[in-house]
Amino acid sequence: MHRTQIYLPEDLRRELAKISASTGESLSELLRKGAKQMIEQFAKLKKQKKTARQELDEIFAEIDRRGGVWGGDYDPIAERAAEQRRRDERFYGK
Repeated sequence: MHRTQIYLPEDLRRELAKISASTGESLSELLRKGAKQMIEQFAKLKKQKKTARQELDEIFAEIDRRGGVWGGDYDPIAERAAEQRRRDERFYGK
C-alpha cells in the first residue's frame, strides 16, 4: 500500500469522523472505499458511453438490415403506419 497525504475541508473531515466512529472503520479505510466506488462508477459510465463512430455504425447497420435507404423490402410508409398502429394499440388498447 502507498501512503498518501490529502487535505480535507473541515466539514468533510468531521462527517467522515462521525461515520468512522459509528462503523468502527478507520478514516483511511473509508477513503479507500470511497475512492474504489468512484473508480467503479467511472468505469461503468465509460463502458456505457458510445463514440459518435459507434452510433453511426449502428445506424448504418440498421439501414443495411432494412435493405438500404430505400431498397429491399423496406417500405417507409408502411413502416410508419405500422408504428402508428402499435402506438395507438398501446394508448387506446386493441
